[in-house]
Amino acid sequence: MPVSPTPSRRRLLLALEYCCLFVAVPVGVRALAVAMHGRRVPLFPILWLAAGVCFWLLRRDATFDRRRFKSLADLRRELTPMLLRFAVLAGLLGVVVWRLEPGVLFSFARARPGLFAMVLVLYPLLSVWPQTLIYRSFLFHRYGGPDLLAAPGGRPGGGGWAFACFAAVTFSYMHLIFWNLWAPGLTLLGGLLFARTYQRTGSALISAIEHSLYGDFVFTIGLGSYFYHL
Repeated sequence: MPVSPTPSRRRLLLALEYCCLFVAVPVGVRALAVAMHGRRVPLFPILWLAAGVCFWLLRRDATFDRRRFKSLADLRRELTPMLLRFAVLAGLLGVVVWRLEPGVLFSFARARPGLFAMVLVLYPLLSVWPQTLIYRSFLFHRYGGPDLLAAPGGRPGGGGWAFACFAAVTFSYMHLIFWNLWAPGLTLLGGLLFARTYQRTGSALISAIEHSLYGDFVFTIGLGSYFYHL
């Protein structure tokens, strides 16, 4: 009969697992980019492979509520404040880009309108959803409970500002692979917003909707190249 690990041993194993998945993997991707000397690193296969592993682990975990993947129960309550936040922050970001990098403002939409329209449609499906599975559903369920980082209150495990900040830093750290200041800086703020939405609603889908708003706006305003070119 298998013996369950003690709480301290399980905490250590989870900490090691976190370091492997969320610290070592981004370092490995960046090292691969350097080793390939400017050739394209296949980011989408890596992202979807990681999301597939996280999804498989969540599906095998009887304590994970699968309704969190698709619940829209709180969307009506969340939608108005979500759109107001977006209007304010998008306006501020637009002013910042206009002042700091006016040359990139709407550059993608102007230069390649057809591809730009395709990105607006496909980005939420191909990029936002796997990131949501990894950095909200999996991260919160796997590491937000008492086994690793206890945080009372909130929905789901990992409720409260402390774990939301932890999740935001983890999300931002991954974007260091792009080797610029825009990507980790914007995803630190965005990661905090998306984490808090996930905590309030327990819904990956609602968090993904918010993430898609900001992601599509980043491409609209001309900053998309900072988020896919290594």
